[in-house]
Amino acid sequence: ELFEEDVMKWKIIMIITLLALGVGGTFLFLSLQPGESEASNAPIQVQQGDLVEMAAASGTIEPHVQVEVKSRASGEVIAVLVEEGDEVQAGDVLVRLDPRDAEQAIREAEMALTRANSDLTQARAQLNVSAAQAEDAQAHSATRNRGYQLGLVSSEDQRSSATSADVARANVALRQAQIRSSRTNVESAELRVAEAQRRLDEMTILAPVSGTVLSVGVEVGSIVASGITNVNGGTTLMTVADLSDLRVVGAIDEAQVGQVRSGQDVTIRVDAYPDQTFEGHVEWVSPLG
Repeated sequence: ELFEEDVMKWKIIMIITLLALGVGGTFLFLSLQPGESEASNAPIQVQQGDLVEMAAASGTIEPHVQVEVKSRASGEVIAVLVEEGDEVQAGDVLVRLDPRDAEQAIREAEMALTRANSDLTQARAQLNVSAAQAEDAQAHSATRNRGYQLGLVSSEDQRSSATSADVARANVALRQAQIRSSRTNVESAELRVAEAQRRLDEMTILAPVSGTVLSVGVEVGSIVASGITNVNGGTTLMTVADLSDLRVVGAIDEAQVGQVRSGQDVTIRVDAYPDQTFEGHVEWVSPLG
């Protein structure tokens, strides 16, 4: 037992000695390092400059003007005149639909207009005849009336001539009403011709804006649905966008969006060009933000 106690004492003494040597060596090493105390006490040069606070947002690049081209009319595509990537100007022909039904409709409308004009011409001629007859009947009635006053014409003959004059005037009024009706028919037929011509024009789909064709969704033989009468919105023929004016639409953290104002400069980086940056400016901050 005495031997074990001696061993334990020697172990404790050795541990204390090693700790003392370690602390002393560390202190000696640090004290011998040149310039440490001097560097920690060296003055720092203060410089004046701008402090920039950055606000970052992730978003998508979108054209400011992008249009889905649809047809007002339904029909079969007989020609697609552009491809993806083509540059187009507003009014350029993009797609043509089969015009046969529309051409048939315009021919029928033109025939109806011709008939209406013929009816109007006939009504005018009948009015002229009735007017002449009424004038003659009025003159005959006036003559008979004077003869009756002189006792040269019987009362029956006088009444008969007066009745004939009244009938002639009624015929004139009837012919005038027929002319008004014929004019209405002509105007209606003209409207049908204009409507048929509009539908024929709709068989040719034009570019609504100038820009680049991003996608083409139809080919020759495709059947397209009207974008006006179809409940599903119709067939999208193609998409055209103005790529000269691009926008980045993104969301900024709530803690930073309050500092963002229209007109501030923006640096834009995109994955497609990792080594290139683009300059822009804040155009609009949504009130929802």
